[in-house]
Amino acid sequence: MPEANWPNDESTRAFLATHWQEPWGDRRQEIIFIGSGIDWPWLQMELNACPLPEDLVSNPTSIPNLTEPFPIWKRLQIAA
Repeated sequence: MPEANWPNDESTRAFLATHWQEPWGDRRQEIIFIGSGIDWPWLQMELNACPLPEDLVSNPTSIPNLTEPFPIWKRLQIAA
């Protein structure tokens, strides 16, 4: 939402400001893992290895065409 429409509450404005990123504003994605026996150090290492370099994702049109990491999903789409 544009800054002009932000709530007047200072703590809310501070929260929004910490999550603001140009050119998209306050949009973000979050991922949650629920389960028992999760190897947290391994999971964090694997997730940290995933991000693309910033110069490849500076805007939506610069994102490279990557291979599909979930081939089973492709097969299901083709079968549908």
